Amino acid sequence: MIKGYVDGTFRPDTRIDRAEFVMFIVNPLILDTNDMGKCVMTNSPDPQTTVFFSDVAKNAWYATGVCFAKSKQLIDGYSDGTYRPSRSINFAEAAKIISNVFSLSIEGADTGEFWYRPYVQKLSDLHAIPSSIKRFDQTLTRGEMAEMVYRLAQDKTDRQFTTIGAIQ
Repeated sequence: MIKGYVDGTFRPDTRIDRAEFVMFIVNPLILDTNDMGKCVMTNSPDPQTTVFFSDVAKNAWYATGVCFAKSKQLIDGYSDGTYRPSRSINFAEAAKIISNVFSLSIEGADTGEFWYRPYVQKLSDLHAIPSSIKRFDQTLTRGEMAEMVYRLAQDKTDRQFTTIGAIQ
């Protein structure tokens, strides 16, 4: 379920960027990815060189994953039309995407300043936030991301977790 690096390592303490994150979540063990291979061709007609976002080249290693996730409304970009694939993903962003991937019922979704709170609350209710998460804007490690997905996929509620009230 988890992909590592070509040298056989996983590097759980390494910060995960937005490109790596999206490639992890479009895993066929998590989602039905049958239509993924056609996404770029369908959503980026010639001579267009990008797909959905101005900074996602259609020949980038992560383009298929970004295209699929955007077409399934799992991810959003930034208001300037970018995705910022090389930027580290923070906990608030990841909470929304993970909630979308697992089709969690989110009450009171909002686009205001605290847009992320309902997603974080749901993850807190499900005991899916690793105890290492202390801030909403904290960048995630590969290990933290994998743990959140594991907890949701396996319905693990018996591990130490962080509540929304403990996050700043």
